Amino acid sequence: NLKSDDQVNMLKRLLEKGSRTTRLCALYLIGNLAKDEQYVDIIKGFLDSQDKIIKETASLAFEKIKGKSGQTGGSAMLSTMDKILFLKKVPIFSDLKVRELTAISSIAEEKEIKTDQVIFKEGDEGDSMCVVIAGGVSVIKNYDKPGATILANISEGDYFGEMALFEAAPRSATVKTDSDTKLLDLGKLEFEEIMQEYPSISINICKVLSHRLRTSSD
Repeated sequence: NLKSDDQVNMLKRLLEKGSRTTRLCALYLIGNLAKDEQYVDIIKGFLDSQDKIIKETASLAFEKIKGKSGQTGGSAMLSTMDKILFLKKVPIFSDLKVRELTAISSIAEEKEIKTDQVIFKEGDEGDSMCVVIAGGVSVIKNYDKPGATILANISEGDYFGEMALFEAAPRSATVKTDSDTKLLDLGKLEFEEIMQEYPSISINICKVLSHRLRTSSD
């Protein structure tokens, strides 16, 4: 383990000379250490950054150090860096670069849904995909009809509705929460814009989906 002074000097050096990704990581680390006032002077220079994500990460780190980040009710919202780190663990996004994950996290809308609520119904227009942050959902065919069938149970770190990003077709099944659930919702229109800027995103996703379909048919 690094001694305190060595740790401070290392993080200061990363912030001064590192790449954008390195600076984001350093600010994120400082925010999670959040114990020592000596970090305040180090991050002050980033509080007015023109880079929206750098500024957000620095501000969150500053608030944590100053003890202002506690929330009164509800669970804490994810920062952009939290979203990036979470998406990196999701199979459909795991091979993407940081800049691509950053772009996706910028459009990812965080939603909290109570237990036993329908997120969308079979036949609805598909306009987004969702990643489960916490909780879980069931994918149900012929929901509310005799012979309803649970096709899948989806939990933290998995996703559903992904085909809506690639085809204009109605939802093939109903999705309902099994417990209080937190999601990242990725809108189709916004995602299409990102894929135009980063074509490698669609290539990587198609590879993962192709593998998933082959596995399910074996």
